[in-house]
Amino acid sequence: MTKNMTVIDLAIRASLVGMAAVLLIAPAAHAQRQTRITSKSVDAYAELLELDAEQIEIAKALHAAYLTDISEEPITPAETAEASLFDDLRLILNYGQAARWVRVERLRRRETLLTGRMLSGASLDLIDITKSVGGLRDLGPEVAAALKQYEIQLDRALIARSDARRRMRDTVDSVRRKISAELKGDSTVQSLLEGLEGIDMVARDASVDVSKVGLQLRNLNDRFVRTIEPLLPTDLAPTFRAVVLQQSFPQIYKQSKMERLFSAAESLDDLTDEQRLSLSELRVSYARDRAVADKRWSEAIREKEDGTGDSSAVGKARQARSAMDDRYEDKLLKLLNLDQQQRLPTRDSSTDTSARNADRRALDQAKAEARDRKRDR
Repeated sequence: MTKNMTVIDLAIRASLVGMAAVLLIAPAAHAQRQTRITSKSVDAYAELLELDAEQIEIAKALHAAYLTDISEEPITPAETAEASLFDDLRLILNYGQAARWVRVERLRRRETLLTGRMLSGASLDLIDITKSVGGLRDLGPEVAAALKQYEIQLDRALIARSDARRRMRDTVDSVRRKISAELKGDSTVQSLLEGLEGIDMVARDASVDVSKVGLQLRNLNDRFVRTIEPLLPTDLAPTFRAVVLQQSFPQIYKQSKMERLFSAAESLDDLTDEQRLSLSELRVSYARDRAVADKRWSEAIREKEDGTGDSSAVGKARQARSAMDDRYEDKLLKLLNLDQQQRLPTRDSSTDTSARNADRRALDQAKAEARDRKRDR
């Protein structure tokens, strides 16, 4: 086979640049994996099905057998073991419980499909969040009705996302086979370029399809957050909102270095009354300023996801939060004497390195996006 391999190699590389999103997301399609069924899951299934004490004991025994099947030789494939467990569980149900089985199927899809790389807020399970916030309290019929509608609509969105990612996986497999066939055949450089251009268009369409479904899932969660939050008791609504933010933007709403420093400083046993008052006032001020900085950062992430912003704005927002933390650290240290300062935890160098690496990646991505815009013009 005689071909100008340099030209062909460049053509393939150019096409693969356009397919990068597909090839990167492809592993995520396989992320729709068989997540092990835990004892906590079985407890949740029993609650949904309203099993009695005897049925619960049988369910636990069946689950123990399932765990043995997937962990001891000869190992049963996880998908087969799960299907067998669910078949056995259905056999112990009465007519009314069998009618509720669809809710177990929905819960299982949430357990297995709310995984992988997703847009901010797309991986939320508001049923789980509401339950964790409310505990054993009866939150009223309005909350129950909202969650019922959410359960149904979320399930539809998850099925749509699963289907889109399956199509993505099939497209990637087709792309790989096509490239392999072109390289092994007697294609001319021109026909190879035309074939790769067609592959690139198909791959881009598949990527758009997955992105669209991801946005729909995220927007669904956003809509039901706005629906559920005002229906909750006033003492639970702030906690619900905080958990939603923490799970939507974990890189933003995790405990900051300043919160750790404030806690350490306030625990010092030789603080004067004046120092305690000053620390308290500074902490209130920090919380207020951090809320503003975090909101700007999360908005920058959302704008990037929506295509109305870019990585440079996210990087700037992250750096602004980091700079604010540094300023407050200086203010805190000035309230303490040298001995007290030395008893505070040292700065976590690994965290600082991680932040710097994140800023560097954001800057590199912003430069790449700028080059792409310039090329498009």
